[in-house]
Amino acid sequence: MTAGEREFIEQLVAAAAENGLPRTAARLLGHLLLAEEAKSLDELAEEAGVSKASVSLNARWLEQLGIVQRLASPGDRRDYYRLAEEPWEPIFAMARRRIQRFHCALSAGCRLLPP
Repeated sequence: MTAGEREFIEQLVAAAAENGLPRTAARLLGHLLLAEEAKSLDELAEEAGVSKASVSLNARWLEQLGIVQRLASPGDRRDYYRLAEEPWEPIFAMARRRIQRFHCALSAGCRLLPP
Protein backbone atom coordinates (compact mmCIF):
# COMPACT_ATOMS: atom_id res chain seq x y z
CA MET A 1 0.00 0.00 0.00
CA THR A 2 1.37 3.40 -0.91
CA ALA A 3 1.71 6.34 1.45
CA GLY A 4 -1.00 8.14 -0.53
CA GLU A 5 -3.40 5.22 -0.13
CA ARG A 6 -2.74 5.08 3.63
CA GLU A 7 -3.31 8.84 3.91
CA PHE A 8 -6.55 8.54 1.91
CA ILE A 9 -7.84 5.83 4.27
CA GLU A 10 -6.90 7.86 7.35
CA GLN A 11 -8.69 10.94 6.00
CA LEU A 12 -11.73 8.81 5.20
CA VAL A 13 -11.67 7.35 8.72
CA ALA A 14 -11.48 10.83 10.28
CA ALA A 15 -14.34 12.18 8.14
CA ALA A 16 -16.49 9.12 8.74
CA ALA A 17 -15.91 9.20 12.50
CA GLU A 18 -16.98 12.86 12.58
CA ASN A 19 -20.20 11.77 10.89
CA GLY A 20 -21.08 8.86 13.12
CA LEU A 21 -19.55 5.88 11.29
CA PRO A 22 -17.44 3.52 13.35
CA ARG A 23 -13.73 3.92 12.62
CA THR A 24 -13.28 0.26 11.72
CA ALA A 25 -16.21 0.37 9.29
CA ALA A 26 -14.68 3.44 7.63
CA ARG A 27 -11.31 1.70 7.44
CA LEU A 28 -12.94 -1.30 5.73
CA LEU A 29 -14.72 1.02 3.34
CA GLY A 30 -11.41 2.64 2.44
CA HIS A 31 -9.73 -0.69 1.78
CA LEU A 32 -12.65 -1.86 -0.35
CA LEU A 33 -12.62 1.40 -2.31
CA LEU A 34 -9.00 0.75 -3.22
CA ALA A 35 -9.48 -2.96 -3.94
CA GLU A 36 -9.82 -4.20 -7.49
CA GLU A 37 -11.60 -7.36 -6.37
CA ALA A 38 -13.61 -8.68 -3.44
CA LYS A 39 -11.68 -9.28 -0.20
CA SER A 40 -12.05 -11.98 2.45
CA LEU A 41 -12.43 -11.14 6.13
CA ASP A 42 -8.89 -12.43 6.70
CA GLU A 43 -7.49 -10.13 4.01
CA LEU A 44 -9.41 -7.14 5.34
CA ALA A 45 -8.34 -7.81 8.93
CA GLU A 46 -4.69 -8.02 7.92
CA GLU A 47 -4.81 -4.94 5.70
CA ALA A 48 -6.75 -2.84 8.20
CA GLY A 49 -4.72 -4.02 11.18
CA VAL A 50 -7.78 -4.98 13.25
CA SER A 51 -9.14 -8.27 14.56
CA LYS A 52 -11.11 -10.58 12.32
CA ALA A 53 -14.02 -10.37 14.78
CA SER A 54 -14.10 -6.58 14.45
CA VAL A 55 -13.91 -6.82 10.66
CA SER A 56 -16.72 -9.37 10.63
CA LEU A 57 -18.97 -7.22 12.84
CA ASN A 58 -18.34 -4.05 10.83
CA ALA A 59 -18.61 -5.80 7.45
CA ARG A 60 -22.01 -7.21 8.44
CA TRP A 61 -23.11 -3.75 9.59
CA LEU A 62 -21.98 -2.20 6.27
CA GLU A 63 -23.79 -4.99 4.44
CA GLN A 64 -27.03 -4.32 6.35
CA LEU A 65 -26.77 -0.66 5.38
CA GLY A 66 -26.32 -1.59 1.72
CA ILE A 67 -22.79 -0.18 1.50
CA VAL A 68 -21.03 -3.49 0.83
CA GLN A 69 -22.08 -6.82 -0.64
CA ARG A 70 -21.15 -10.25 0.67
CA LEU A 71 -20.14 -12.79 -1.94
CA ALA A 72 -19.59 -16.53 -1.81
CA SER A 73 -17.07 -18.35 -3.95
CA PRO A 74 -17.83 -21.93 -5.05
CA GLY A 75 -15.72 -24.40 -3.11
CA ASP A 76 -14.58 -21.75 -0.63
CA ARG A 77 -16.24 -21.46 2.78
CA ARG A 78 -15.03 -17.89 3.30
CA ASP A 79 -17.16 -14.82 2.69
CA TYR A 80 -15.84 -12.07 0.47
CA TYR A 81 -16.86 -8.43 0.46
CA ARG A 82 -16.93 -5.68 -2.15
CA LEU A 83 -18.57 -2.31 -2.47
CA ALA A 84 -22.24 -2.30 -3.39
CA GLU A 85 -23.31 -0.80 -6.70
CA GLU A 86 -24.43 2.48 -5.08
CA PRO A 87 -22.50 2.62 -1.79
CA TRP A 88 -22.89 6.35 -1.18
CA GLU A 89 -26.67 6.59 -1.03
CA PRO A 90 -26.98 4.77 2.34
CA ILE A 91 -24.19 6.93 3.77
CA PHE A 92 -25.84 10.15 2.62
CA ALA A 93 -29.25 8.89 3.83
CA MET A 94 -27.78 8.39 7.32
CA ALA A 95 -26.37 11.91 7.25
CA ARG A 96 -29.74 13.33 6.12
CA ARG A 97 -31.53 11.52 8.97
CA ARG A 98 -29.01 12.81 11.50
CA ILE A 99 -29.41 16.39 10.26
CA GLN A 100 -33.22 16.01 10.22
CA ARG A 101 -33.25 14.81 13.86
CA PHE A 102 -31.10 17.79 14.85
CA HIS A 103 -33.40 20.17 12.95
CA CYS A 104 -36.49 18.66 14.63
CA ALA A 105 -34.93 19.06 18.07
CA LEU A 106 -34.09 22.71 17.37
CA SER A 107 -37.58 23.38 15.99
CA ALA A 108 -39.16 21.82 19.07
CA GLY A 109 -36.92 23.95 21.24
CA CYS A 110 -38.08 27.09 19.44
CA ARG A 111 -41.71 26.14 20.08
CA LEU A 112 -41.23 25.05 23.68
CA LEU A 113 -38.88 27.69 25.01
CA PRO A 114 -39.68 31.35 25.64
CA PRO A 115 -38.32 33.82 23.07
